[in-house]
Amino acid sequence: MKISKPKTIIEAIEELEEFLDSDLYTKFRPQVKLPTKKKTWYRQDFFKSEKEFREYLETHFKILKKQVKRLEK
Repeated sequence: MKISKPKTIIEAIEELEEFLDSDLYTKFRPQVKLPTKKKTWYRQDFFKSEKEFREYLETHFKILKKQVKRLEK
C-alpha cells in the first residue's frame, strides 16, 4: 500500500477523509451498477464482519499516524 506524503497535518487528515468517503461506501454495499455499461459490478473485498471493519480502520489510522510523524520531523 502506498503512503502519500502530505505537506501538512490538515492535508493528511483530509486525504484520509477523502479516501474513506470513497472507499467505505462500496465496502458496505458491494453491489454497484455501472451506469455507462449497464452492468452490475460486485466488489470482492467487502466487510464480512465488524472485526474486519475495525481492522480496516486501524490500518488506515496507522497510516495517518505515520504521515503525521513524518511531518513532525
